[in-house]
Amino acid sequence: MDTRMVEQTKRPAFPRGALQRTIVLAALAAAFLCVTLFLQACASSAQGKSCTLLVYLCGSNLETKHGYAGKNIDELLAANIPPNTKVVIQTGGSTTWHSHDIPSNKLCRYEVRNKQLVKVEELPNASMGNPATLTEFLTWSQENYESDRTMLVLWDHGGQSASALCFDENYNMESIDHDEMDQAFRSANLSKKLNLIVLDACFMASLENASVLDSYADYLVASQEIVPSAGLDYKAIASEFSARGDLEFGKFICDSFMAKCKAAGKGDRVEMTLLDLSQTKNMLKEFDVFCGYLDGLLSNRDGIMTVANASRGSALYGAKDVVNLIDLLSFTSGAHYETSEDFSPLLETHQKFVAHEVLGLNREGFGVSVYYPLRYNKNRLKYYLQTCPSKAYEKLLSKIYFNEPEVTVTLKDPGSADKSGRFAIQLAEGSERYVRSITFTLWKEEQGASGGLVKLGEGFNIHQDWDNLVFSSEFKGLWPSLEKHTLYTEIELTSAYSVVFSMPVQANGEKTAITTYYLFDVDSYEAGFFTHEFLWGGVNEDGIPERDFKDLNAGDKVRVYAAANESGRDLRPQDEFVFAGTAADDESNVSYEPLPDGRYRLQMTVTDLFGNQFASNYAYYNVHNGTASLSS
Repeated sequence: MDTRMVEQTKRPAFPRGALQRTIVLAALAAAFLCVTLFLQACASSAQGKSCTLLVYLCGSNLETKHGYAGKNIDELLAANIPPNTKVVIQTGGSTTWHSHDIPSNKLCRYEVRNKQLVKVEELPNASMGNPATLTEFLTWSQENYESDRTMLVLWDHGGQSASALCFDENYNMESIDHDEMDQAFRSANLSKKLNLIVLDACFMASLENASVLDSYADYLVASQEIVPSAGLDYKAIASEFSARGDLEFGKFICDSFMAKCKAAGKGDRVEMTLLDLSQTKNMLKEFDVFCGYLDGLLSNRDGIMTVANASRGSALYGAKDVVNLIDLLSFTSGAHYETSEDFSPLLETHQKFVAHEVLGLNREGFGVSVYYPLRYNKNRLKYYLQTCPSKAYEKLLSKIYFNEPEVTVTLKDPGSADKSGRFAIQLAEGSERYVRSITFTLWKEEQGASGGLVKLGEGFNIHQDWDNLVFSSEFKGLWPSLEKHTLYTEIELTSAYSVVFSMPVQANGEKTAITTYYLFDVDSYEAGFFTHEFLWGGVNEDGIPERDFKDLNAGDKVRVYAAANESGRDLRPQDEFVFAGTAADDESNVSYEPLPDGRYRLQMTVTDLFGNQFASNYAYYNVHNGTASLSS
């Protein structure tokens, strides 16, 4: 077990005795020697073979807004491409192209020759999000660029719970989903498997994607996380493809990506994974066993809570209800922690499946994700289950989420002052089985004739006594702030160990949001801390994540928001200030700071597994000199 699982989740990993550790270390040493010799043999055998790098470049709004696709073409043109390597590009998907005279109303095919982009074919416009378009490109490439080794890059956005990519801006953001991806490759009738498929898009390193592509390629390179707008290091990829064997080269793609991200100051928040697709069926087999075990727990009245707790303890990916991804191995670890069941066969298969992984300091994944309805949407879940690669997982999710009981959560005490003077609620026995999260909303009462409310957003600092089902507010008159400017807060995702906050701001006149994770100890919210913040536009309603994220820099002009009404629908900008950026590189400029004096209203909300919300009574606080006290 990777030690990160112990360190980051603060819970035991799978048990291992001293003898077993000795055996494992010896086996790893022998395996390392074998792998080293194997990689050397692969590298030498790869040299001299003909190679084709295919790039399916769906520029989408990434090119239209920022010219990112063209910048990656520039990297390919700067590469020292060996004579035995062909680089072939198909462009489309954008309403505007900013470089290389690429038309937006046609599909074009290019070859990189002597550091020049040479057009070899021009076609009538068609949707890059249509599987037939991908099929035609694959068929044409096989007929015209047959080679010993072939790699395919699919370039664009990824989204909708890792089930779609290549969103064509010319055709209402039409995209290729799981079934269509399989259809595209199957219809191409490739004479042999591709050596590697690379998904240069966000959130694509999923068990679901591997299950689709394992029939068509040997290796898959993809990320569990956001892939920054600059993408992979295409100069390095084009230069090195023919010099390295598939496994070694897949690792090189991941490593060069991380180096590029670090050079741009984005290395802390990225991940990239190399999956050995020959292990996909074994991984699915072990995942089926795992899900079958969880399914068996559902006969017990507390089984549903065991599954929910395991998902809560997982590393989270995405935002809102449109991405919904958790790390597969940390999900397994959560189930182990809840039940003490030994899932070692799954762990061992996972170690073979994830052939290589790079991740930044602020990430905690183990290489491959799986869908889970973190924020429940029945229609999206139904859509997912149509293509779920695991029958056991489909059965498990269906049993839990399509059998909603008439009563899930009951507030035995909807809110009152406890013995210590804190505002607390108590749930009725049995409610704990269906709780997804408990948060609160905070408003400030405006003074004067209007007497209205200003919504400050959502909070999570609640003391949780699960033994007695009592949950009490830890609000003490402090609120997330950027250099002492109060932020409007939205909670995107919650787990047992962290909260993902999104805080809308203007940065240099552009509307965006500060994203940060608050990591806390299970027993004490106050023992936690904010991670280094970054600016990110989030995920839109179509499930498409923004690929461009960046740091706030000293000297940036920032304007924070507050809600203009009780519902929080209307945000109003506050005073603009110059960001100083004084926090150290490994610290956050977001911190809890005292709120202005005044009267505040707080309400807790219990959200169940099915998205239903149960609101407490209102609690009223007087804040004076940074201290909050309950009032009548």
